[in-house]
Amino acid sequence: MRREFSAIAFEDGARAEANLARLEQQLAPTLMVPLASLLAHSPDPDGALNFLERYAQLASPEQLGELSLQPTALTYLVAIFGYSGFLAETFLSDPELPVQFARDRNFTKLKSKEDLMQDFARFATTSPDHWLSAQLARWKRRHYLRIVLKDVLHVSTLGETTLELSALADVILTNALIFCDQELEKRYGQPQYRDTQGRIVRSGFSILSLGKLGGNELNYSSDIDLMFLYSHDGETAGGSEPESVISNKEYFVRLA
Repeated sequence: MRREFSAIAFEDGARAEANLARLEQQLAPTLMVPLASLLAHSPDPDGALNFLERYAQLASPEQLGELSLQPTALTYLVAIFGYSGFLAETFLSDPELPVQFARDRNFTKLKSKEDLMQDFARFATTSPDHWLSAQLARWKRRHYLRIVLKDVLHVSTLGETTLELSALADVILTNALIFCDQELEKRYGQPQYRDTQGRIVRSGFSILSLGKLGGNELNYSSDIDLMFLYSHDGETAGGSEPESVISNKEYFVRLA
């Protein structure tokens, strides 16, 4: 084992040595000393090294070459690989992602709900998916990675971390609501009521966040507690399905 790595407390020295030997053949020589330093500070150097070896097998030669041009990407890889096996799979399935993070000059910026709404709109355009749920899940994992990295690398405070997690949940809820409302409106038409002047008006709907999400204090393992509210009783205008006129209450129950 190279001298730089000999002081790291690997639990399985033989496997670590084999992984390092393979990585020496794949990574630029200039990355080995920084890699030793990163592993020495990792909470799980064995796991981080195992994942990094898998990453090197999955990444293209061009992507591995980018690591020497964007060494911050290696920092991001080792950090995630040492902290979360679940999030590590996102880097393994998208080897270009750590380099994209390293190139992003706004990576450490605190992103508001408006920033995230714009980011999802771009992501939805460039990464289309038949299922919104799958698209939102992939987008969520990317931002979880970003938020966790800022957290473990100490470039965000606890308050900033919970604020961004809460904004992320808000944006996912908002986009799910917009999509589901559009789908139901196609089937049943708009939920309507007559106002005090006799005009036909669309009935409103809101999601009220309670608990930690309501206080913008969501953490990584929090559930979200929600209350669904609609403004007026009435019935829908009718849509594409047979017997498509339903009560506003039924429409909004289905929407919720």
